[in-house]
Amino acid sequence: MSAKDGMTPEHKAALQQDLALVGELLALPSVERHDTRFEHEIALVAPHASLDQVCGVVERRLLSAVKPPDQQLPQELQASALVEAMGGVHEDQTLYLKRIGDRLSLYVAFWPWSGGQRFTIKIGVHVETD
Repeated sequence: MSAKDGMTPEHKAALQQDLALVGELLALPSVERHDTRFEHEIALVAPHASLDQVCGVVERRLLSAVKPPDQQLPQELQASALVEAMGGVHEDQTLYLKRIGDRLSLYVAFWPWSGGQRFTIKIGVHVETD
């Protein structure tokens, strides 16, 4: 990304600091890397039993979820390019969002696996285009 993408040096510094949460999550004994098909995204996987611990790390960086599980996605996000780029956000999923600049966002999403034993942690950067 460059300044022409809307990335100022301040945006880059903020993003780098916020993305340190990937290392914090991987330092948890139950969290592992996982494959993802989405560009600009890191996927981790963890057992459901570690959900509170994972939430604690994420919430120290991003505050609270904009879409907790079993709640509706806020109206302003329902037709957003971010949600579309993520492949949607379903009722049982969680979304954290931090706007870093006018067109730049960091997101963390929890996608529970069927059976409820594990969940994927999706961490990505979304740049809004014109």
